[in-house]
Amino acid sequence: MSRRVSIIAFVLIAALLFWFASALLAPCGNDGVLPLQDLYHYPKDLIDVFLVGSSHSGINLNAALMYKDYGIAAYSLWGSTQPFWNSYYYINEGLKTQSPRIIVLDTMAATFNLEYEQYRISLKNIFGMRFSQDKLEAIAVSAPPEQRFDLISGGIWSYHFNYELLNEDSFHQVNPFYKRDHMLHKHTYTKDNCVLQENGWDSSYITDTAPIFEKQQEYLIKIIERCREENIDIVLITTPYVLPDELSAKKYNSVAELAKEYSVPYINYNLLYDEIGFDFATDMVDHNHLNRSGQRKVTTHLSSFLKQNYSIPDRRGNEDYVSWEDFAVYNKEYEDAA
Repeated sequence: MSRRVSIIAFVLIAALLFWFASALLAPCGNDGVLPLQDLYHYPKDLIDVFLVGSSHSGINLNAALMYKDYGIAAYSLWGSTQPFWNSYYYINEGLKTQSPRIIVLDTMAATFNLEYEQYRISLKNIFGMRFSQDKLEAIAVSAPPEQRFDLISGGIWSYHFNYELLNEDSFHQVNPFYKRDHMLHKHTYTKDNCVLQENGWDSSYITDTAPIFEKQQEYLIKIIERCREENIDIVLITTPYVLPDELSAKKYNSVAELAKEYSVPYINYNLLYDEIGFDFATDMVDHNHLNRSGQRKVTTHLSSFLKQNYSIPDRRGNEDYVSWEDFAVYNKEYEDAA
């Protein structure tokens, strides 16, 4: 009898340790995962604008400013190095509970040239999705066959990749007493430091085009067509960053041509430095991301464009949007402390 008890105790302890390790090492945090997981907690039809795409959507724009200065109820659905196929399925998830008036799509993925992203990128851009047919389709398009079972199982067999990603959120998710405010953050984040980017350059002289990788273009068009089906306006943007080469500029010219073909607005901020007063010496935190100053310049221009060209309600003072009020206060307190 004692041996049986010992075996049962061993199995229970092993199972508990396995659960703890799995929960601790599961992908979490702001990059790709929480934007989707938090979205599921929102009341139906509350969000007016989705900001979708790569980290440029989460870091180079500021939903708190959009609300505080313009009354726009925006929410960012992003993941680092997010290809258009993941953006497509993020939008699908968003439309299951929300009816946004506008989707602002970051177009950095137009410069990506891979059939599949790195495994850890795919994992972060899928893990936050609830299990559904859409998640299975997202996995199928995001990873080669040998990786799909692991993604279906939530990456459980590859969590060793996540040791280096352990952070405060990792420990929160195994703390039974921790209660997350799912509606506080709108998943845009502000960075304060400034790093001079001497390699910023004016690409306006480049007028040639270069083809967008076929799979990326396919899903960019699918996103545009899905928005049309749902009577949602879509705006394509490219936020300022240090373009790595002329090829990238040519690919953005192809985005401009495609946008014109589908009668979709496209704002390429790499061509609007003077108009928005952008300065690589003061407005960048690294070669890809904006600091608070750069973020404010782009967000102000984009918000003004949206208010001037679309009918977007001013949600300020509406009790249903108190979480945006709280986020604006949270952002202001953070800004004052900087």
